[in-house]
Amino acid sequence: MIRSAEAAATPGSFTGHLTGSSGAGPAPGGSDWSVPAAGLCVYVFFFLLGALLGLPGLNMAGSFLLLYILLMGNHRRMFFLRMDMTVGVCLLLAASSGVNLLINHGLTGPGYYVKFLTMCLLYVLVFSYDYSPLYDNDQRKYMIAAILLVLLVSVISGRTFEQPGIRCLPGIRPGVIRSSGMFVNPNNLALMALALPMFINEEKDGLPAKAAIHLFVLFILALSATSGALIAYLAAWAYKARRKIFRAGPLLIALPALAAAPLYAGRLMEIQAVRKIAAQATVLRLYLPGVLRMQRLDYGRIMARYGASSLSGIWRVKQGLRALGVIAKGGLIHLLFGNGIGSSAYLLGSLPHNEYLRVLLEQGVAGFALVMGLFFMVARRLDKRYTHILLMFGVFCFTENNLDNLLFMSVFIFFIATAQMKVAGQKRWRLFKKA
Repeated sequence: MIRSAEAAATPGSFTGHLTGSSGAGPAPGGSDWSVPAAGLCVYVFFFLLGALLGLPGLNMAGSFLLLYILLMGNHRRMFFLRMDMTVGVCLLLAASSGVNLLINHGLTGPGYYVKFLTMCLLYVLVFSYDYSPLYDNDQRKYMIAAILLVLLVSVISGRTFEQPGIRCLPGIRPGVIRSSGMFVNPNNLALMALALPMFINEEKDGLPAKAAIHLFVLFILALSATSGALIAYLAAWAYKARRKIFRAGPLLIALPALAAAPLYAGRLMEIQAVRKIAAQATVLRLYLPGVLRMQRLDYGRIMARYGASSLSGIWRVKQGLRALGVIAKGGLIHLLFGNGIGSSAYLLGSLPHNEYLRVLLEQGVAGFALVMGLFFMVARRLDKRYTHILLMFGVFCFTENNLDNLLFMSVFIFFIATAQMKVAGQKRWRLFKKA
């Protein structure tokens, strides 16, 4: 039975988490990040152990331990939930995905379902326990250190693979050597690096600290040569600096630099990610019209001419069109409620590398509306100095399966669940009465 346990103060007003308070009043210990920081560090330990031993199940075990530590560390308020639209959406998503699992049991992957359920529960708990923002707490240094450890071990491990390519310019090695480190692929390594800007306190951190984080992120993006991550990162920071960019001074500097671009094009092509983007753009320009006309592609011929690193862009477009075809042919029930979480890997042969199409295919229009509604509500409540983080994630979702990187998603959920300006009219609800 559910009953109201705590009423809020002034309905309808907003109070910033930047001040460490909420309208409903912080719950006991809510501003102390020791528990979630310890849970994340334990998760990182299990993640690294699983990667080193080749036991991917330890990654899932680490996420369960994170939830367990979060619950046990807040045992006095374990069953108190903060009633909010975003919490309600997460609970609806968890419930609907469970129903989907039962209806589409032959298509739904249990592992994908458990990941999704874990993310929903993590958001509900972190939001309900009323922590101060991820970027404004005394424990963030330990969480930053844990993520840096993952990234540094990935760099030191030397796990790379080479995508051959054509020789673009004399003296420049063709192809792309990409680092994947402790992750399944380089894209996930790049995604993990994008977690670091979530810890930057725009108000309190100095320029050297901010610059160090951004330079390290760019270093990892360069090693992974993940074009989607680089585009998402640049798009986010262009949006953040949009007012400065369009001032007269920066424009007067930028225009001559753009005019002289042909002079330093060769230098730019020495950068692996730039070389990869250029190859993908060339293939898209030449073959996209045929793909849109549903013509078959000879990937072997394209790879022989432009290199393996050129294929990912056109392949993603092709995979996206296949996903849309499956959605269109699925009937009304599947259109509304989807084919089940994880079903895209079965129906398409592999994940579509586009989270928007993936959610639409797996959870239907209803699930897609809930997910987009959740992010829209979060975006409206975020401090405007941090909306670029959400934009960065959203742009990268067009080209990657971000929801599968549970370690990154845990940090991302920490961020979105705590960085919001919370509505003061919320209530706390207790799930069970005392005996």
